[in-house]
Amino acid sequence: MIDIVKYIKSSIDAIVSFKVEDLMDEYRSKKNENAATDYETLLQKEEASIRQHISYEHQLKIEYEKMLDKYEIIELENKLLLYQIVSIKNYINVIYIGKTKRRI
Repeated sequence: MIDIVKYIKSSIDAIVSFKVEDLMDEYRSKKNENAATDYETLLQKEEASIRQHISYEHQLKIEYEKMLDKYEIIELENKLLLYQIVSIKNYINVIYIGKTKRRI
């Protein structure tokens, strides 16, 4: 799961990098006097997009932690069940050995 989060983060970083490059190309291609204002608007939009991606990443981390907690609980329950199975098997063996001794 940690690898998934790292992969998502690197993907977001790559997307942001490509977006910034696209913004720079778009800025350079504009020839009108409002290019700086347009660039600032685009930059603000991209900053909002980045904040949204960060929010998604944070939500993914929270979900990962929830899943990890559930996994740990299931592991503990599994260990408890295995212990109970071994205890029941031992109890059955004790009863079975006791019955076979009485027959002899």
